[in-house]
Amino acid sequence: MVHDIEFAQIETKVIDGLKIGNSALKMLHNVLSIDEIEKVMDETREGLEKQKELDDLLMGQLTDEDESQVEAELDALAAQQVEEVPEVPQDVLLPDVPEDLPEKSKERKDREPVALEA
Repeated sequence: MVHDIEFAQIETKVIDGLKIGNSALKMLHNVLSIDEIEKVMDETREGLEKQKELDDLLMGQLTDEDESQVEAELDALAAQQVEEVPEVPQDVLLPDVPEDLPEKSKERKDREPVALEA
């Protein structure tokens, strides 16, 4: 008999929990409409598609169309850089390069290492 009373109390708690859950669902249904949920799902789907496209690009899985677009963009950037390169002046006089190597002075050979103080 005690067991039946305890079981009835547990059933009562379960039913109260179901009532609270149902009222929470009703409030949620009032706040959200199907149109809003579909909009959120569409945005999520678009975001996932964009992420997949980025992942494919980063992994090097380009389609032929993507590859041709990338090459066209690279060519455009290369052409732009060629236009931006400054002209090199032709009348610059540079010094002659010495033919002999410089001789080491005797001072350097005679010097002993000096400990640096901190």
